[in-house]
Amino acid sequence: MMHPEFFVIRREMQEYYLSGYYEALWFFGGAIIFGALMKIFNIIKSHKIVKVTVLQSLILLLSTLEDIEITLKIKYDTLSAVEEIDKEILDITREADSQFLEEWKLQSIQRIKEAFPSVFKAGIIEFDTWDEAMTTLRDTVVKK
Repeated sequence: MMHPEFFVIRREMQEYYLSGYYEALWFFGGAIIFGALMKIFNIIKSHKIVKVTVLQSLILLLSTLEDIEITLKIKYDTLSAVEEIDKEILDITREADSQFLEEWKLQSIQRIKEAFPSVFKAGIIEFDTWDEAMTTLRDTVVKK
C-alpha cells in the first residue's frame, strides 16, 4: 500500500512542473504579442513616412512645373521679339510645348504610383491624374 506522502509529493511535483509551463506560456505569449504589436507600429510609422514622401514629391513636381512654365514664357517672349519668326511657327511651338507638358504631367504621376509598394498605395496614392494629385496636395496642405 502506498503512503499518503507519496501522493502529496506527486501532486507537488505536478504543480511545480505545471507552474513552469504556465510561466513559459505567458513568456512566449507575451513575446508573440510584443512582436505582432511592433510590426503593426512599424507599418503605421512606415505608412506616415510614405505619405509625407508622396506629398513632398508632389510639391517638388509642382515647383518644377512652375519653373518650366517660367522658362517657356521667357522662350515665347524671346521668340516673339525676333522679327524673322513667323506667328504660325510660334503657335506650333506653343502647341508642341503644351503637349510635352501634358505628357510630362501624366508620366510624373505614373512614376510616383509605380515607385511605391502596393501595400502603401491604399490610402495614400488615391490619384490617377495630375489634377487629382494637385487636389490631394491642396486638400492636405489646407488640413494642416
